[in-house]
Amino acid sequence: MKKILKIIKWIFLSIIGLIGILVVVLLIIGVPKPGSLITKNVPKIGIGSAISVLSSSAAPNYSILVGFDNNQNLLFRKPYGSFFANSETDSILPFPGILPYPAYGSSARRLKDGTFLYLNVKNAEEDRDLLRLNVQTGQTDTIFVGNSSVTGFGISPDNSILLVYNEDHTTSKNTLYKLSLADVSTPKELCSFKGLVEVQGFDAKMENAYVLQSISEQDGKLYRVNLETGVAELEFEEEGQTKFFHGTQFTWYSRHQRFLQTKNDSIAYYVRTGTSGLSNEFSVIWEYNKNTKLLTQRSPELEGDIGHIALTADERYLVYYYMNKGFGKLLAYDRIVGKNITLYDDYENPVQVTYSNHPFLIHPQNNKVYFSKYSLNSTELCLLDIERASFKVIDLDHSAPTNPEITFEEFTYPTTDSVIGVMEGIHSYIYKPKQTSDKKYPVLVMFHGGPDAYDEPYNMSAAQMTQNKFAVITPNYRGSTGYGVSFEKSDDQDKRGKQIEDVKALVDWIKTQKDLDHEKIILMGTSWGGFMTMASLAKYPDLFLGGISINGATLDPDAQRESGLLVGWDEAEIGDRTNPEINAAIRQVSPVTNAQFISKPLLMYQGARDARVSVESARKIVKAIEENGGNLWYIEASSAGHTGDGQSPLEGIYLFSAIMQFMDELMEE
Repeated sequence: MKKILKIIKWIFLSIIGLIGILVVVLLIIGVPKPGSLITKNVPKIGIGSAISVLSSSAAPNYSILVGFDNNQNLLFRKPYGSFFANSETDSILPFPGILPYPAYGSSARRLKDGTFLYLNVKNAEEDRDLLRLNVQTGQTDTIFVGNSSVTGFGISPDNSILLVYNEDHTTSKNTLYKLSLADVSTPKELCSFKGLVEVQGFDAKMENAYVLQSISEQDGKLYRVNLETGVAELEFEEEGQTKFFHGTQFTWYSRHQRFLQTKNDSIAYYVRTGTSGLSNEFSVIWEYNKNTKLLTQRSPELEGDIGHIALTADERYLVYYYMNKGFGKLLAYDRIVGKNITLYDDYENPVQVTYSNHPFLIHPQNNKVYFSKYSLNSTELCLLDIERASFKVIDLDHSAPTNPEITFEEFTYPTTDSVIGVMEGIHSYIYKPKQTSDKKYPVLVMFHGGPDAYDEPYNMSAAQMTQNKFAVITPNYRGSTGYGVSFEKSDDQDKRGKQIEDVKALVDWIKTQKDLDHEKIILMGTSWGGFMTMASLAKYPDLFLGGISINGATLDPDAQRESGLLVGWDEAEIGDRTNPEINAAIRQVSPVTNAQFISKPLLMYQGARDARVSVESARKIVKAIEENGGNLWYIEASSAGHTGDGQSPLEGIYLFSAIMQFMDELMEE
């Protein structure tokens, strides 16, 4: 026994010694740079920056609702495992298998045999294949190989028909295919569309499918596709003349249900904007009589968007997710009484929407609704019984960080236009450490991507940054969704410069705040947020200490579009780059053509296999800044894409350690 204890003691001391040696080495050489990264002007990254990253990293606090098993148990997963909620006891248990993790912006669909279909990113360029997962064995089979990418699919209620929508980023020929789930080897080409398509359902006889086409985030059409002939006809004739908006997030991104049929096949429900009043700015629910072709508005006119609809098992209630200024809630239309009712509305704990998720799921046999809600302190999986008007939390995520030292507020600041649609200013959120002294906080402005997206309240990433003693502001800048169609379109084409002027207006607001230091402002953003960062630094260099751009959109005026992924969207949002007037407007704000004016320090990160932002255009910015003697840290990941696909954990640690050190050095200047 003594010999065994001596060996254990020796092993323990050896491990401690090795850890000590490793720490000393890291203190000397800094955080090792992975060989897959190309860097320019990036100094040695100290081990303290890495420790800061690890210490401020919080456990992800969200649940992805996947579906129900044959026993009607709710299946869901978290980043650290798969679980199910027992349908009788509501107890949470580990799932004895593997649940799918769908590609960014998509959802999984369960088949009657218990397997799942889901989209999988096969490389960092966002090419997607359709896979089938056996949850018991974890084995996957490829159902459809995308060329270039599968972006959507639909399954008939009897599981006999599979529709797959494939985009070809090279030819821009985007095709809808029909397959038999009994034999997926012989897909039949039905028809082609411009833009993106979401399969919304099938008619009762399964002779036709309904698909929602989005040419851009601003307009779309509902088609009826004959499953034998492939002929696609407009379901609503007026849509040939009227552009409309589907709400909350643009259809090619959020994968939510916006057209839904009842079992008798004569009545359907449809989410789109209306023709007058608030419904002209925000999406509402329309009841569609397929026999008379009449549309009747069923949801009230509210200053917010409806993003997802579903019917309860008895089809009495049409449940819908409603978002107002980033705060999500659940409502329902009682089809018998003809009245809208509020199911869940809690400002402090809004309904959660993740980007690979349903906002809620309805139990397949009764009128119960499952959804996830969150705040700065917790995430809770919830069960709501409509008939009993009861609500309870069935899973409290104790791993979610509780930080009572952070305060959260929303505010609206005035901008160059007194009114933008229904908005009087730019709606934003601010996170601050609780005041312990009279010292003013430096400010970190974090811009979301898109631009046609929005930042949600209680943003965990923003909250974490306050640990560095920053006040963090997340503005839903001009062009964000959720604030009306006019607001969403107010940055389009020749109005792009207005977005950057709004940043100057934010600085003016910061100057009015007694606890914020307007002389210490850092900008940071990913994707379109990176564009906002670089363009603002170029136009107003004296207002900021510096900025951080992660895969920032370049708005290169000499490129046809940012990438082949953005056909339709780019033309509507940015405009025809060959048009001299549009091109001139782009050149006024493009980081490519204005890089020489970026005199304050900039950290740029770019994935070399980014399918949305061209690495060649990013390199133009790097070259221009270097030639003009600017202060630039540049990191390029050879295998990484736009949304983090292809990035290794070591690359991620290095990148965020570099960001921490970059911010520290800015604060010291």
